[in-house]
Amino acid sequence: MEQTPDLVNKCDLLTRVKSLEINGLYRRGAGSPTALKSVIILPCDSSHPEKNDKEASTREGIEASDARNSSLALLDQYTYIYHLNNTSPYHSSIISSSSSSSTGDSPPPVSSNVPENDDSKTQSHSSNTSALVLSDKSSKGRIIRPKRPDTFEKLNWCNEDQLDRYQEMMHPEMTDAWRIRNTKAAPEFSRFYSPEYIASLCPLIASNSRYAKKVAYCMNEMDGKRTACLKWNLCDRCAQYKASQQWRIFDQCFKTDFTFYSVTLSFDGSIPFSSTSATNCRVYWDANTQLVKSCLKSHLIRGAYLAHEIKLSQFLPLRVNPHSHVIMASDEGLETVQEQLQEFLRDAGLDRAPSIKIKPLPSVEDFERAVKYLTKAVDFVSPYESAWGLHASNDPAQAMALNVEMKEFFDGHQVAFDGLKKVSRYGNLCGTSSSYIGKSPSQIQRGIDAQKEARKAYLQKINKTEQPPVKPKKVLWTE
Repeated sequence: MEQTPDLVNKCDLLTRVKSLEINGLYRRGAGSPTALKSVIILPCDSSHPEKNDKEASTREGIEASDARNSSLALLDQYTYIYHLNNTSPYHSSIISSSSSSSTGDSPPPVSSNVPENDDSKTQSHSSNTSALVLSDKSSKGRIIRPKRPDTFEKLNWCNEDQLDRYQEMMHPEMTDAWRIRNTKAAPEFSRFYSPEYIASLCPLIASNSRYAKKVAYCMNEMDGKRTACLKWNLCDRCAQYKASQQWRIFDQCFKTDFTFYSVTLSFDGSIPFSSTSATNCRVYWDANTQLVKSCLKSHLIRGAYLAHEIKLSQFLPLRVNPHSHVIMASDEGLETVQEQLQEFLRDAGLDRAPSIKIKPLPSVEDFERAVKYLTKAVDFVSPYESAWGLHASNDPAQAMALNVEMKEFFDGHQVAFDGLKKVSRYGNLCGTSSSYIGKSPSQIQRGIDAQKEARKAYLQKINKTEQPPVKPKKVLWTE
């Protein structure tokens, strides 16, 4: 049978490395990488195991003397695998050919005169055949760790785990807000906040928005009193607080003889959005406001509760849809109101076709839901996650562009609503009107005080029923 020279097989390699570890020539922290590499690629004859052992021991002794005189650091386990995988093409072909050799010779057995070593580290290193990869594929046998991003803008700003892992890359002004966010997201406090609020804090803080710290401190106690941030367009926690305040005003309006409608005044498509073009949204909002005033002037409706909003349509490119939500009180039927609204918007002279959605509110529950829906926070987390999955998950350049657009959205949102009255009331839903059907501020305050008194009495009743019986006094002595 033809003998193949200069072959190195797995078992022979394991035997030599094990003998070197046992004799103290190869261990972590001492030795020479050159010497170890030369030991690994020693030629051997697979048909004469005894000759191979003799030649290996002789050459190991020579290399051992070189290893003692060398001052280089020994290879670690992963570096050792790296040298195995990155040998020259000649050595790679030798290694790969030994594993696929068809000579039928069995690998030489492990020498019986080698003593056993009880060291767990040595045992695991010498007996771990998966660590010794005899292949020219450099990806096998190595631990692949994720590459650390070189800039903070390449991170996923909606991934809380990733932001927490690289929080040392944050700006110093962002670390305090991130600490508050982590406290609120903890299991013992997260039940007090909605998941939407916790999720929105990640991009707000990561983009270093102007209102990030204020939103993060929303409803925290200051001077013994909980304080709202009042940025309900960005803060879901504050949007719920605003919605409860508005419902206190209109909770008795449904008892009147008017028919209430929920109306969405929008336009087809979306428009580009940036901090320089954000004021273009006001053209559409002004048209919606003029529509409501025209309906009041023509006596089509008796009152209106109006709120302006921005819907974030998409990232890459950044586009939004400015629209308005209205609750209308009217004496007319649904079809008449819808036709008049379409006609008014058609005459507004805008470059986009109007899109009006109107539906009646037949019950108190529907009316309450519509009132609270008007003051809701904008959803900027879902469009970001969608754009990340489509464009930026495997492209750092797109990730940076996406994060730049997130910053641009917060800056543009501030410019668009700067000095604008976001919520307005008209007709019999306005407190200054003579036909006002809502509650006055004094009525609202009396209702709040009554709720506080009822809660206080309820707690006192519970405390009285749960008090333990009075124990009799102990008599120390009697005459």
